[in-house]
Amino acid sequence: MIGNNEYDEPWLDESFASFAAALYDGDLESLHVPAPRPDYYHLSSPVSTFTDHADEGGINYYYYTIYDYGASTINDLRKKLGDETFYKSMQIYFQLKKFDVTTTKDFIDIMEVVSGEDLDAFFQQHRVYEQDQQ
Repeated sequence: MIGNNEYDEPWLDESFASFAAALYDGDLESLHVPAPRPDYYHLSSPVSTFTDHADEGGINYYYYTIYDYGASTINDLRKKLGDETFYKSMQIYFQLKKFDVTTTKDFIDIMEVVSGEDLDAFFQQHRVYEQDQQ
């Protein structure tokens, strides 16, 4: 119901789906995935970052980063904000962006406004950068 550019911002699609699957399965506490190495793989990287490094295992890093690390990052955000604030923020995000196309900036902005928190340090620590988008 929320669209996104799956090539430039695949995390907005796949990380959220992986998080939702873990939530449904009651498996959120298993989402403890460290950031990928090397450091140039960002959660908010476009697909091209991974395909440009295909000879170095970029495709495997894509799955690890976007699906596993992404779901873990969303779960870390839930823990940081607390369940009540996190789920309220996600509901408002859904209401504001349904039948629309969203961006990383939209997600960050909505989460900050609804939670009343500056989340810059959190997103930088988890390698989610608005400037990764073209």
